[in-house]
Amino acid sequence: MSNSLPFASADQAAVDALTRALPKSIEDKWEYGGYIFQIGSKFVYDVPLKKSSEPQGGTMAPVPTLPRGARLVATMHTHPFDEDFYGEEGVLSTITKPARFSPDKDVPGRRAFETAWHANHPAGPIDMYVIDIHREVSVLEGKRGTRGAERERMVRAPADLTGI
Repeated sequence: MSNSLPFASADQAAVDALTRALPKSIEDKWEYGGYIFQIGSKFVYDVPLKKSSEPQGGTMAPVPTLPRGARLVATMHTHPFDEDFYGEEGVLSTITKPARFSPDKDVPGRRAFETAWHANHPAGPIDMYVIDIHREVSVLEGKRGTRGAERERMVRAPADLTGI
């Protein structure tokens, strides 16, 4: 695994990684993803981000061997398709996701991958960062554990909403 430069926060690492990966993701019409690690007080991501097993989501590559003293804090991936439906501008809770994001139609293998990961790694929250075609980065905090504990937060506002 090759690591990025260090960042002061996981948010900064995610924005850097995802904005770098988005153009290739859009060009390939394929989701790319990776992981963010904390080493001491700094945050790094794995370079380069990897293709998911399916174009519109799926299992990512296994988590690489953690560098000494590192802790996994987040996953991240791109959304290169214009499939989100926005309600009130800037209000994440009004975004309607297509059916493929519903729990009963989840990508085969993802839940098994997450369950296996959680069974073999120390307890603690693992956040999930996502970037869309408008370069908006949001994070689903507290992904590990009960779904009721999750909270979505915008990290970086969209750069262009003219396509909506």
